[in-house]
Amino acid sequence: MSIGRVCIRPGALIFAALAISFVDGVVLTPLFISAAAHEAGHILMISFCGAGVYRLELGFFGAAIGIRGELSYGDEILCALAGPMANLLLALVTGRLGCRIWSGVNILLFAFNMLPFSVLDGGRALFMLTAKAAGPAAAEWAAIVADAALLFVMALATGFLYARAAAGPFSLSVSALFLLMCLSRVRTAAGSR
Repeated sequence: MSIGRVCIRPGALIFAALAISFVDGVVLTPLFISAAAHEAGHILMISFCGAGVYRLELGFFGAAIGIRGELSYGDEILCALAGPMANLLLALVTGRLGCRIWSGVNILLFAFNMLPFSVLDGGRALFMLTAKAAGPAAAEWAAIVADAALLFVMALATGFLYARAAAGPFSLSVSALFLLMCLSRVRTAAGSR
């Protein structure tokens, strides 16, 4: 379904339904508004860097922004970091106002998106920084190593927490599965080009 330049995939609707079903209503509003602010940060920086946005695609795995125009490696880094920085700014402002839930949601979005995983903003920034310094081939290898290292650390943490807790760290397991699914999606898309 498309509304102007926004394309909403069925996965986005499934994610929204799952969030409404399983996330406390007190957290749901800050989560959706903070996610929108995150994407707005990317879009504003893209415009600031002189490029345009021709499409915003919402899916189960998050949002993808179609960029019209060319961006330098430095501009790509700024654009990748703009979303998490919007969350960090919101966390600071809402924390200062005493809105702990809003602040916490934004800190979590910031921290999660800054992970050096290729499908997240931190991974995109790392890729562009490496590509600028050593070329795209080196950046691709760095992304593969960072992805593997992060999945390994998450697997170790999950195993450790399962061994220490009777209930187990369900949210960490879900996060690891989510990142693994995102990685397979990116690798499949890259292989089909």
